[in-house]
Amino acid sequence: MTREGNQVILVSEDGEHLRVQLCSERIMRVSKSADGTFGTDEKWMVVRYDFDPVDYDVEAMGNGAYRISTRLMKVEAVPSPWRITVSDELGQVVYQEVDCEVGDATASTRPMNRCVLGADEHFFGFGERMDRLDQRGQLVHLNVELGRGVKPAVGGKDILRANYCPVPFFMSSRGYAIFFHTAYPTDWDMGWTDAGTYS
Repeated sequence: MTREGNQVILVSEDGEHLRVQLCSERIMRVSKSADGTFGTDEKWMVVRYDFDPVDYDVEAMGNGAYRISTRLMKVEAVPSPWRITVSDELGQVVYQEVDCEVGDATASTRPMNRCVLGADEHFFGFGERMDRLDQRGQLVHLNVELGRGVKPAVGGKDILRANYCPVPFFMSSRGYAIFFHTAYPTDWDMGWTDAGTYS
């Protein structure tokens, strides 16, 4: 474990790296890397990287796991592969990553997380959408496109797939939000395949 300013980097026995950058007592930026290489900061999608100092503690939990605590949240990180659980100031879990199953995409093919889906959780966001407001239970494909398939009533395109302003960002009704820092097309399974998880 290394700690510098608002940044903590954890390394598992397998050499996987987890970088947690605290932006405030309630906001963090998380990056995972199989070999310790992280992308350079860019100015097009994220415009601020320098944040005021955050008061936090880091403690080892055993078996390579760590807990990073601020006054308003706790982040528990478990290795091989790195998975995090985030709790609020009351100790209630608001976000939890779980192991990906055999057959899931992995870091060797593409980035992926699988997370617990709360029984009463709903998701809003993903930029301009022409299908529905709440994306719980849906497959969401984000890419700038006119829409695949033929729908003659709307000019020869599938308006439900049309996406001119996709944004890899959503807000959860459980009180957290996620921005996936990428300009590549992404696929979001928001409980379509498994009602107990999203990925």
